[in-house]
Amino acid sequence: MSVLKRITLGNSLVSNMLCSVFKLGNTLLVDNARRTSILFGWDYSMDSLSACIDIIPIFLDRSSVEELQRIVKNLLVRKVRVESEVVGTLEGYLGKLGNIKPQINWIERTHDEVYLITDGFCKVFRAFEEACVNKLFGEIKSIDPENRKVKVLNNELSCDELLITLPLDYVINKLRNVPKDYLLIRKLLKYRSALVMTLIIKGKLIKDNLVKIIKVGKKGFLSTAVIVMSSRLTSELLSMTKNELTTIYVLSLISLKELRAEMDRVLITEVKRLLNVSTVDTVFMRQAFVKYALINELGKEGVSLLNDLIKYLRSKGTYLVGRLATWRDMCIGELIKHLRNQIKLS
Repeated sequence: MSVLKRITLGNSLVSNMLCSVFKLGNTLLVDNARRTSILFGWDYSMDSLSACIDIIPIFLDRSSVEELQRIVKNLLVRKVRVESEVVGTLEGYLGKLGNIKPQINWIERTHDEVYLITDGFCKVFRAFEEACVNKLFGEIKSIDPENRKVKVLNNELSCDELLITLPLDYVINKLRNVPKDYLLIRKLLKYRSALVMTLIIKGKLIKDNLVKIIKVGKKGFLSTAVIVMSSRLTSELLSMTKNELTTIYVLSLISLKELRAEMDRVLITEVKRLLNVSTVDTVFMRQAFVKYALINELGKEGVSLLNDLIKYLRSKGTYLVGRLATWRDMCIGELIKHLRNQIKLS
């Protein structure tokens, strides 16, 4: 098989931006499956209307909006007001973060100036994803930086340059021909997962142009946070003017082994109690498990080990790129700047 100029691993926001926006050219994007990113969103259709709905709300700061506007034409954003409250105790809420110290608690980031893309961040992601057409999907069996080869199913792909956007703990398990000392970072990688329920319900619960965040520190509640998007924001998302609908996100920090079949009913019951409503007339409901909802701070030892691995891989023409590959939490604006720097390096 001929040698490719470049392979990028992961059907992620980063890979698709590298392919479609930064025009790296002659690049093959490889991943285990097509829809691996939570940013793809949910498909929604109602009364001949169709839209995509974000699996998690993507709150943007001003810097992120400016960076996106440089690469996305006619980007529509709305500045929103965020109100938050704690139900129960703050200690109870913070205790749900578990035994890790997250680099960024994304719920807390909403204290700053907040913007939303009016028709959903998923629409932006899908535009990048659609523009990147040279892709291969199949089980990634091994990654060999020494020889710049990737084994996908029974195919062995060779390239001049390898860009990796997949989660670092996953990548380390796939690396071959790498000295063990460079893989010691694996033991320090920790994260918290979340079950996210997305609801669209009939009715107007809060004021227009408002996002309300309820931090749940009450004993016995599975919910960690409930995020309510106003009826106007929901109408803009769905491009509709008639019905009053409200979007609600329910986040529960939970591990995969803690998932239970009846959790949807439990979470809806909690929503009723937290919002003080007797009924929830649902027109849309989906659930997603977000494996890397929060990632931990690495500390001095971890940063040193990670830098050693990054330096070693670069010497082999292999680059870790993006939030999970570099184990560095970043807002969208920081991520785009990070990509520009990576392109210069490569």
